[in-house]
Amino acid sequence: MKKKELTFRALLQDVLPLDRLTAAEQKEAALALARDDDAELEELALRAVDRLQHLGFLRCLGESVEGEEKVVRYRNLLSSEYITIRVPATKLTNGVLKLKLPLPGARIRATMEQVREILALDDRILTDEDKLLTGTNQVLKFIVASVKEVTGCERVTFCLSRRSSDALKQVEPVTQGLELATPYVNEWVIEQGYLIYVADASRTPEASQMVSPPYQSVAMTRIGGKEHPLCGAVQAWSTKKDFFSEQKLLLLSLVADNCTSLLTKTAKLGKLVFMDALTQVYNRSYFDVQLNNEIARAAREKKCMALCIVDIDSFKNFNSIFGYEGGNQVLRQVAHILRTGVRPFDSVARWGGEEFAVLLTAPVTETQAEAICERLRTAIEKSPLEIRRLSGDTVSGEVTVSIGGALYPQDATDAKELWRKANQSLLEAKRPPKNKTLFWARLRLTDEDESPL
Repeated sequence: MKKKELTFRALLQDVLPLDRLTAAEQKEAALALARDDDAELEELALRAVDRLQHLGFLRCLGESVEGEEKVVRYRNLLSSEYITIRVPATKLTNGVLKLKLPLPGARIRATMEQVREILALDDRILTDEDKLLTGTNQVLKFIVASVKEVTGCERVTFCLSRRSSDALKQVEPVTQGLELATPYVNEWVIEQGYLIYVADASRTPEASQMVSPPYQSVAMTRIGGKEHPLCGAVQAWSTKKDFFSEQKLLLLSLVADNCTSLLTKTAKLGKLVFMDALTQVYNRSYFDVQLNNEIARAAREKKCMALCIVDIDSFKNFNSIFGYEGGNQVLRQVAHILRTGVRPFDSVARWGGEEFAVLLTAPVTETQAEAICERLRTAIEKSPLEIRRLSGDTVSGEVTVSIGGALYPQDATDAKELWRKANQSLLEAKRPPKNKTLFWARLRLTDEDESPL
């Protein structure tokens, strides 16, 4: 049988039965042929092959690896012609492959259980307790667990995009140091969306420097994107050489796609469930979970964190004089100053009424916590306040706050005790003349000689 080497343009134009595709797909092919862009024609031809195979007009006869290429053979069931497609797996260094996504020519041959796991990811936005995954920390842990479960690898890590905010760098289980060379992570995986695979680190010195012992192989792909606050590379590791077959790589890419969708949905639902509609800071439900998470992290790292309660002084007067809308203006302004005045990785929530809670995450010293709170208190006091009266005219006003705080683990060893100590500090701070910051350590009280206030 005579073999004829074809370009992807010729494959589209002369070989593939494009008339079996939808009118929209045929139009897309015609436009691509008119533009005559090689990269576009290659991508479209590979998509057309997959589509025609799915429709039953092409039959895959098998695939093999020849050198550094994956070779896939098909039979055209309409013309009985045979088609061989060589899919490039660009070689960056010996033993390191860069694979274009979606993996062209790949067909999933997973078990039904694996497929169910992937399809069920969206349904598992809710935890077993029917609570929405709370914050980036829980979502990322869920993603890491899903990748490990579906691929069967021994370890999964996640490293952030270099463009990520400082707040995300405090999130666990983010890997602070990139475990694969920086250019591969940032340029190829995160920026351009390729899947990178090191099949056997022992084959070349260059590959061995990229894989941490005792692991022999690693596959990595992007989760999230420029439109997502959480964007980075998920890395799946194995102590076995050549662990990631084509099917495992395909499963990894499918999980990553579904987890990216999960990020979008969780963010949208989170704004509805965990944000206070009036002030646009977190609500009490979110803050309860976040407080316990941060206490647990501080305990692991043996570092200090602080809980601060901010109360607007004489708030009822604003409602009495200016009406509830005037009071709402005060709440929004105070919330804005608090939200923009803390560090990127700290949290602010409306606790209820005129009270806000501020979580200063580890590491923070007592001196630093007091300085941050004093800066917030002063900023609120000095910020000009324009309040609209019920009559419609605007008047200038002044708002002050009192702040009480306590530190973990110096003042308390659990969330309940930390709240009690912070509240006790706040009550003392609100003694006339109010408008001051007071931490538990400054009260110089012991559990034996505390007096109710």
